[in-house]
Parts: sequence; C-alpha cells; structure tokens
Amino acid sequence: MSTQSVMRLTTALDELIARLEVPGEPFAETPVVIGDPLMEGWVRHRVAERSGVAMNLIFLTVDAAIDMHLRPAHKDEDWWRREAPEKDRWNPASVRGRVIDALRALRGDGVLADLESYLWPTVLSPDAVGWRELAFAGEVAAVILRLCRERPEVAAEWGLKGTGSDPAWLARVARLVETAAPDSPATLRANLLAGPPVAEPGAFEVLGLTAASATTRSLLAKLGAKVPPFEAALRSNVAAHVGREAVRLRPCYGALREVEELRAWLLHRFDLGLEPQEVLVMTPSPETYGPLVLSVFGRRGASLGRPDGDDAEGVSKQPEPSKYVLKARRLPQIPVHVTQMGNGQSNPLAEAVLELLALADERLDAPRLVSLLACDALLRRFSISADDVEGLRSLLIESGARWGLDADDRSRVDQPRIHQNTFAHALERMALGRLMPTDTLLGTDGAELGPVVAMETGDRAQARRVSQLGHLIASLRAEIGSLRAIQQATPAGWRACIDGLLKTFTDSSAAMAWLRLDLTEKLDELLPLADGVPLDRSALRRLLEAGFTLPLSGPSPNSGSVTMNPLSPHLARPFKVVALLGMNDGAFPRSSTLRQWDPFQKLTTNDGGEIDPRALDRALLCDLAAGCETLWISWTAYEMKRGEGIPPCVPVSELATALDLDLSSDHVSQDPDAERTSLDAALRHPARHPWEDRPKEGIWDAEFAQLQPTEESSKGRTAEVSASRPVGLDPELPREVSIDELYRALLSPAEYFLKNRLDVFIPDDDPAVPGRERIEPEGGLGVWKVKDEILEELRSATDGTDLSESALTERTLSRIAGRGDVLLGAAGRENVKSSAETVLALWKAWLDAALPASETAKEISAEIETPDGIVVVRGVAARYAMDETGVAVVHQLTVSEPKGKHLLRSWLVQLTAAAGSEVGGTVCRTYGVSIRKPDIIKFGPITPAAAQATLADLLSIWRLARTRPVELFEGTSAVLAMGLDSNKVVSDTARLEAEASWFERKSYGDNPGPAESESRWNVPFFRHFDPRQPLGREGPVDPDGLVGLAERVWGRLNAASKSNAAPSEAQSANVAKTGADE
Repeated sequence: MSTQSVMRLTTALDELIARLEVPGEPFAETPVVIGDPLMEGWVRHRVAERSGVAMNLIFLTVDAAIDMHLRPAHKDEDWWRREAPEKDRWNPASVRGRVIDALRALRGDGVLADLESYLWPTVLSPDAVGWRELAFAGEVAAVILRLCRERPEVAAEWGLKGTGSDPAWLARVARLVETAAPDSPATLRANLLAGPPVAEPGAFEVLGLTAASATTRSLLAKLGAKVPPFEAALRSNVAAHVGREAVRLRPCYGALREVEELRAWLLHRFDLGLEPQEVLVMTPSPETYGPLVLSVFGRRGASLGRPDGDDAEGVSKQPEPSKYVLKARRLPQIPVHVTQMGNGQSNPLAEAVLELLALADERLDAPRLVSLLACDALLRRFSISADDVEGLRSLLIESGARWGLDADDRSRVDQPRIHQNTFAHALERMALGRLMPTDTLLGTDGAELGPVVAMETGDRAQARRVSQLGHLIASLRAEIGSLRAIQQATPAGWRACIDGLLKTFTDSSAAMAWLRLDLTEKLDELLPLADGVPLDRSALRRLLEAGFTLPLSGPSPNSGSVTMNPLSPHLARPFKVVALLGMNDGAFPRSSTLRQWDPFQKLTTNDGGEIDPRALDRALLCDLAAGCETLWISWTAYEMKRGEGIPPCVPVSELATALDLDLSSDHVSQDPDAERTSLDAALRHPARHPWEDRPKEGIWDAEFAQLQPTEESSKGRTAEVSASRPVGLDPELPREVSIDELYRALLSPAEYFLKNRLDVFIPDDDPAVPGRERIEPEGGLGVWKVKDEILEELRSATDGTDLSESALTERTLSRIAGRGDVLLGAAGRENVKSSAETVLALWKAWLDAALPASETAKEISAEIETPDGIVVVRGVAARYAMDETGVAVVHQLTVSEPKGKHLLRSWLVQLTAAAGSEVGGTVCRTYGVSIRKPDIIKFGPITPAAAQATLADLLSIWRLARTRPVELFEGTSAVLAMGLDSNKVVSDTARLEAEASWFERKSYGDNPGPAESESRWNVPFFRHFDPRQPLGREGPVDPDGLVGLAERVWGRLNAASKSNAAPSEAQSANVAKTGADE
C-alpha cells in the first residue's frame, strides 16, 4: 500500500490499542472492521505485541459491518453480534433457495424459454434439484446480493416493480426474492444513502481499506468512517514514493526457477536479520506456484558427498569443501503458510468426502484407490502408514487390479461381466500367494474360481498390507452400494449419508476433532438443514466440489512463517518484503469474467461509479512497492517454443519505466547480490547453476556447488556431466565379477554406471498406476514374455504332463488371464498358439541335438590376470560337455532371435568356459528362433590363452565403465562395428546407420520407441553427444573412444558369429595390449 495508507493504518491501530487500554471490563468484546479478512492475524498479532493481550476482538468485513449496522433489530451496544444462519434471510444459502423457488415459479411463463431446457432436463426427477439448476441459482443469488449492496436503488426498484432488467427474468426473480422487503440489504442501504449521516466522522474505523465500490464508500461516510481516496493509476511521480532501490526484478527460465531464486535470496536476507513473518509472497497463479513454494521452501541443505571421516574401502576422499558448501549442508527449511486455500485442499476430511461421493457415480479404478490412500484421515482409520502406501501401490500394479469391485460391478456400467482385473480377482491372487508357491495356476475359464495365478506377496509387512487392502475394499463395497441406491435426498438426508461415510472411512480420534468441526461449519453453509428441497446426487457432489474449492476467507494466522496468498487488490498488509511470483505477460492485471446476463457488465462499462478490476490491480502494484522495504518481482522470461525472451506483464514494465530500471541492456553485475534487471543478460547467464562461470559468493542454494568448475576450465562446457571427466576412480577393483555383471557393463555402460556405481535408478517414463485392462493386439505378446513362460513350463514338466501344442496353448491362455492380462479374442489366441508351436520346435531341436549323455548345466569360472591383479569371472553354462575329439561344447538357449545381446551373453559364457579350461578348445552353440523357426549360431573353438587375453581386454572396459560413462552403446556401437574394415575405417553406410540409430526414434507400430540418444540412461551423460564428431576425426583411433570400443566388443563378436571362428590368440593379445597401453 502507499506510504499514506501505511500511516493511516498505523494511526488507526494506535487508536484501537488506546481504546483497549481504557480501564473497564477486560473481557468486553471489541468490534474491529477490516478491509481484508486476511488482515485479522496481522492485527491480532500487533495488538498482542503492543498491549500484551488481544482477547475478544470481533473482526468483521466491511460489507458484514454495514449490514449489521443497518439491521432493524440491532442494538447500538451489540450491533456486531451475528444472527443464527437459520434466522438470517439474506445469507447466500437462503437467497439461493429462494432463487430456486422463483425460477420454478416462472417455469412455463415464457420468460425463461431460453433457459428451461438447460435448467430442467427431462431425465431429472421433477422434484429434485439438479446441478445445473443449483449452480445457476447460486450465480443469480450472488449477483442479486451484490446488486443489493453496490446498487441498492436498482435492486429495490426491481424488487418493487419486477421490471427494468435485461434480461427481463432477472427483475422478476428479484421481486420474488423480495429485494424490496424492509429487511433487504437493498432497502436498508438505499434509505441510508437517501438520508443524512448517522454518525460524526471518525465514529466508524476501517483498518486497511484500499479499494471499495462507490456505493460502499458513500455508505461508510454516512456511518462516520474515514474513507481514504483511491488512486487507480500508476503515478507519474512513483519514483518519489517508491525508490529505485526498493524494487528487484528477476527474469527466470520457469516457475520452479523463480521460486528457487526467491528461496536463495530470502535465506541470505534471513542471515541479515529479516524474519519469516515479515515476508509476503503473492502470485496471480496460486494453483501453479502454491505447490512449488511449499516444496522448494521445504528443502533442507543436502549433504554433498559422503559425511566427513568416511574412509570406507573403495571410496575416494572428496576435496575439502568451501565455506559456502559447508553452509549449504546446514540450510534450514523456510516455514510457509499458504492462505486462501479451499476446504478440499486444507481439510483431508473434505477431500475424502469428495472422493467417496465421486465413486457412487463413477467406477472404482486403481488410480482412484491410490488417490484415496493420499487422505491422511483414511490412512489413520485403517491403520495404514506412509510406508504402507507405496507397498499397497506396488501390490495393485503387480496383482493386475485395474477397475471394478467384481464382475457384477463391471456389468453395472454395461461392460462384459469379466472377473479379471477386478479388485476381487487381485485379492484372490494375493491370498493364494500366501498359501502356495508363486505362479501356481488355479482354475480355468468358466470355473467358479479362476483362472487365478498365485502372486508373491513378499514378507510379513506385505501380508499385513494385503489384509489392510481387503478391509478397505470390503468397506468400499458396502458403503458405495448403499450410496448408489440413493438418487435424491433432502439436505438433512445427505448430511446423514456424509456422516456415515466419515464414520466408516475417517479417523474419529481427538486429533481430527477440529477438522470435523471445520467441515461441519462448511456443510452448514452449503447444506442448511432447514432447506427441505431435495437434491440430486450429482447436484450434491458438484455443490460440495465448488464449495470446498472456493478460497477460505478466514484470518491469516501470524505463526512466524512466510505468508503466501493469491494476488488480490484487497490484500493490504504492511510487510518488509513482498515477493510477486509469476508476473508473466497476460497473467496480470486480470480481466473480469462476467456473465452475459450480469447487470454489472453494463453498469461497470457505462457508469463511472464502478472501479475496473484491472485498475485495482495496477494500483495494488504501486501500493505494494511503496509500502514495503523491498518488492521482489519475477516472471518466466523465456518462451520455449519460440526460443526467445519475453517481457513481464505490462504493469511491471510500466513500473520499471517509471523507476528507470533497464530491461533491455546487456550489462549484468558480477556481484550475485547486486541488482540484475537485464532481461537479455539474465537469459544468457542463468543465475545460480552449478556450471555457470560467475563467482558463487553469497549463493546459499549450493547443494551441487562442488560440481562447479573454475572459470578458466569451464568455457564452452555443456550443462551435463562431462563423459570424459572421471567421477571417482576405484582405488581397487573387486576381485570377482559375474558374467551377468560383465554383460550389463558391456551392453549398457551408462545404465551400469548409474545403477552400480552411483546407486541412481531412473524409473520408466510412465510409472503411473494403470486404470484399465492391459489389452494387447497382435505383436504385443512380447511384453508378457509368453515364449519364456512356455519354455519354462517345458523345462519344469514332469512325467505324464501333456506337452502338446493345444495343451500348452490352453494353459498359457489361462495363466495370462490369471495374471489379469486380456487378449483380443481370436487374434490373441492365435498368437499364443503360434508362440507355443515355435517354442515346441525349438525345444525339439534342443533335445534332438547329437550331444553326449553326460551333458549338463555347469558352474564355470576363470582367473584372469589384469593390471590390477587377478580377477575371477564366474557364471553358469546351460549345458556343458566334452565331445569325442576333446573339445568342450557349451550350449545356450533363448526364445528370441540369436543375435545382438543374446549372442553377447553366449560369447561371454564361451570365453569364461574356455579361459578356465585346460582342453584345447571350446565351442559354443546358441539356440534361438528366427522367423518362427529354430536357428543355431555357432562360435568356433577358442583356446584358453586366446580366451584369457580377450577377457582381460573386456575386463579393462568393465574397469573403465566403473570409472566414468563410456561411449559404448548397444545399437550405435553394433552398427559401427559391422562397417569396420581391417584398418578400423568406418564405411559411409555404417556412418549413416549409426547416425540413424542414435538420433531416429525406433518404430514399433503406433507407439515409436525412443532413439538411443533419448534413452533415460544415456540422457544424463550424452544429451548433446553427436557420433558424427568422433567419426569425423582424423588420426589414430582412440581405443577407449566410440570407434575403438565398438571394435573391441561388437566387432570381435560379429566376426566370431559370422565366421564360425573366434579371434585368433594373436589378434586378442594385440587388442588387449592396445587397451592396456592406453
């Protein structure tokens, strides 16, 4: 607010405190009229600070105070006492009820001809009030009440004559509502305006009034209030009132960055003496910035690296952190209180009521059940902890629960009566998992129980969660069934239903008593018990949704926290620091959205007595700048689609022009605490990133400060971690490695480095709980690994098991259905039948191979000498035997096409078996499927010495992959290797194919997969990697670069598989020597 407004508020507050200090009754009630409901907390706190006590202060808004002063039955000594809601004819709920009666009285009269089909659809009961009628009546009631208060002469005239409005029905509704009655706010205010003042100036004081309509100002003057003038435009001499140093402009890349910048600056100011309760954060977009402020302000200082003194084996010591890094580790949370949130956001009981009422009209699916588990009151009722929620979520996903309580519940919404994917089916799977081995199949199609596949439920904690889930679903089945049977009821009837839902699904302990009281008060407002008009169930739900979403108008408690609320012209409270977030172009000032039939649409436009809301917003910005020590303004200053900077909203630009703040120059201060107002410079130099070149002095949000390079070494460096920069070398390699680990390190080094070395797991793009059946058309069966299941059944078959194609097909179909997967009719059955046929042919080829009778699975191992010492490689060969020539034979089996990663695993098994053997050679045969027919890929014999040399070289790559990300990729490297000649020169065709493999998205029907450059494992290190750069370099090939690694792994693998012969001992030794020398 302006400086004059601050002085007026301070003076009025001093007078209030002086009245409270007059000797007399210490507990006497004192009315305090405030211009903004959220000022209550601030005034109460200041009165308590100054006088030591703030008891029995009765806070009233301006409109409420005027109405109470004008009541015919009020007494001068207690005019502020509120009437009971049932006695107040002019509260919003009572007026809405009379509007409904008026609309129904006019039905069929012709005046509502354009509205009748909308308000009263034929599907509704003639007695019940539908949602459209209820919502429209609420809007009409709000307009009539506003008309009574701001244009009382118009409302009184309409109430008396029933004519004069456009549309005509509005005046007739006003007459039926009795806006001309003696107790009407319109009549009382019109009489006051027509008569002389009723009190001397100064008899009526309003704290913090910044904006009001012309009528309200006239009424306050009649009552003796001091009405400050309203300035609706930015003043030409704004610099004299504000001052250049009071405004700080912060253009940012996005909403999250805005909040992070504000947090960093506030933490610095708190160190200089600022208190959190002296900070107000406002935004025109609370739905966007509210959650961000709560999240970012709730951060604590993150630990950088391992705790001091951690000398665990295998962990390199970090350099001594700077003083700013040490301070960042101790960063506190910033307490914040978000005001003006609806009951649905602030009261978990209201949230639970809305969710449960929605289930009566909609189907219960897994995502909705998970959202129910977010309600704290429900968790308390069913003894579910926060850790249990994630366990229940995983149970729902793994069990195949999608939607519907059972098959009957599905048929209720005209869907096939299918037991699969229902919650009953999921609970059966969980229960069977506690009684029998996992994956046990019970029942078949058409049986009373089944098909059901037992699901592993894990430890005792998961078993307890299964019980909790069963209890919750049983309660939902009972209560939702009862609720669906009620189509309409009176407000009293619906209140009884809501009470029953709260009793069943929410905690009734003393800890929830105040939340229950808050919900009861809101229900009294929305569903007055005296109203006997029956409501349709959908109307009830919509009424509560709208009522619980509306911002609460209660006080803002002064609890030592930063206050955040929406940007409103009436929020005039003095704070030392006011931060305005999201001041984007078009977001402020806000345009008013009036209905076409709203009379204020014309009154505001044609009559100068009304204040345009946009003018209020402009005046608010100037007032805020003049009434605080520092005004922080930030906005999203970069448009991602156009790739260019954008200015802030027009009032901010006007303020910057008035204060001579430059938004276009390229100058930016080297001092991070100095003012930055240059839009262009701010966009080119995003502040407070770990990789920026500027000094970090005074930056408190430094969780990743150790990653910041020096200014000299970081020129031209990209934002991601450099792939060529070691993250942390192993002082000593593990003495043993499995074939599986070596396989993962060679197949996807980036994934291996993140998971095994940095302990970082990146989830899939869509971790959401599915809410519909997993229906797959042709070609989608690979997702379910049907062939692997059929092969596993063949391996575990006992004597007497029917292994015919038809029997395997039926058992597989039952197993798929028992897990909750749904096939698309004949197409799905045909796919399973084809898979069974293919696997049976592969199994026959595997069994019919001319092998010695002694062939069996065998554990294999080899001791490999490396520069770091002996490393033991261990694994298992599926089948291992000696043939009649003394050559060891290794057999591997896969149901996929034997190429790529499957051959890589087989090759590693052959190398390990050969390196640990004393026989002259070891061969490997990999059985797989190519074009639905068995296929065999043979690796020729390799000697122990050649195998040891090759494994030593592969272990050096494994060592490198444990140290840093390496340029080795499953697709791109394999393509490059196929185009290498003997001189390690890549062909032009291979270059193009490698480029396509890296950049082009994979084609999988209508759902293309990500390109290799978009892989969630490659993006953290190789977002800007371009294979054309290393391929275009001249000179010798780097053995640890893209081409060198492709040749060392995939090149030799391709040569071995295509020529039916492994690399010679000399070739392997030369490659290993090259890598070791490097």
